[in-house]
Amino acid sequence: MIEGVSTAGQKDGQEPMRRCVSCRSEDSKARLLRFVVVGSTLCFDARQRLPGRGMQVCASRICLERAAKGAFQRGAQRSDIELPTSSDWIDESIVSALRRLYEEVISSGRISGQLVVGSEAVTQAAKDNELVAYLVAVDASQGTMEKLEANARRKGLPVKGLLDRQAMSRLIGRENTVISGWKAGRLHDRFMVLEAQLRGLAGASAPVGEERQRETDSAETDDRKEEQEVDLIQS
Repeated sequence: MIEGVSTAGQKDGQEPMRRCVSCRSEDSKARLLRFVVVGSTLCFDARQRLPGRGMQVCASRICLERAAKGAFQRGAQRSDIELPTSSDWIDESIVSALRRLYEEVISSGRISGQLVVGSEAVTQAAKDNELVAYLVAVDASQGTMEKLEANARRKGLPVKGLLDRQAMSRLIGRENTVISGWKAGRLHDRFMVLEAQLRGLAGASAPVGEERQRETDSAETDDRKEEQEVDLIQS
């Protein structure tokens, strides 16, 4: 058996497990970060498509830092790998790539219809039990968040999101987008993995989109609109 690949507990149709080269724990292939060596250069395979034997690492700064100190070389069984030396290599090489994918998935979800936008559409999808998760802007008002989370608990749905409303609006093509809803499907599954990876690397639920300072009057107006949308979803 190739090191790093485990077939223990694997059933037909299920994705094989992979082992982190750093902490040696097992997880599914999709949830781990994949690296390959091209020539003597270590490359982060964000889309998991590069040819060659891959090495998997947990989406954790601790595991990544340990891997850069020798686990990558052991995993590749080579000592000539060019390992990252910059103190910002995780943010520059990994987080930035995951952010791009995260935004791509949201944009693709909107285009495909798997991500429902607009208060009326989200309301109807929620009533029809078509949603599997809510997507909310990180700069939503406290009142909006409290109402949405209460509604989500009743329906047993998670509330996710790492982008502010400006980034959400840009990706979705709809002004002042605060609340959306995911339907089940491949894009939703990929979104959930990417969000978990970004949260694991950030260590907090900090936004990964643009940040902006809103004027007080504008913020109060937006907050009232948000809460009206949530009231509609709850009805």
